[in-house]
Amino acid sequence: MVIRYWTDLITENSLAVAFDNNGRIIMDSNGYPSRCLTDVNYTFTFHPNPSSNDINVILKSVAPVPSLFLREQIESGNLQYDLTNVIQEIGTESVFEANTDLFIPKNIIF
Repeated sequence: MVIRYWTDLITENSLAVAFDNNGRIIMDSNGYPSRCLTDVNYTFTFHPNPSSNDINVILKSVAPVPSLFLREQIESGNLQYDLTNVIQEIGTESVFEANTDLFIPKNIIF
C-alpha cells in the first residue's frame, strides 16, 4: 500500500518528484502526481488483518510530520535559513572521540 502525505499548504504538486522531459509533473490516470516525496510504501507484514484502529495507528506512525511542518514553516516565511556557518565548514575535518554509549565516527569530513 502506498500512503501519500500532504497538507493544505504543501500540496501534492509541490511534493512531486516525477517529471517528463519538458519539466511537467507526470500524472497518474486519476490526475494526481505519479510519485511524491512523501509517498510511503507500507506492507502489512505484521498486520495480516488490520482493524480500522490498527490502520489509523500505522498511518500516524509513519507520517512525515516533522518534514511537512518544516516545509510549511519555510513556505509561510516563518523560518529562514542562513547557511553561512555550514559553508565555512565545507572541506574541514573534525575528529571526535569514541563514546561508549553511542558509536561516533572518528573522522567526519564535510
